Amino acid sequence: TLRSTDSDRPWTDYTVTSRQSGKTYRVSLRGFEPGQSYCSCPDFQTNHLGTCKHIEAVLLHLRRRAPKK
Repeated sequence: TLRSTDSDRPWTDYTVTSRQSGKTYRVSLRGFEPGQSYCSCPDFQTNHLGTCKHIEAVLLHLRRRAPKK
């Protein structure tokens, strides 16, 4: 599940909870480019890619909600 701290703004903090493990992580979304956002998961801390599956899930959610041009 994905919850936004401010549903009126895309660039805000989110909580992402895994259905499989039940673990919850905090995602601070600040932009679309790798390295602009932050996630509290261990993978983000060690992979040095500037992204993780939790950040990608939030970005995908935003892209799906955005109006089509």
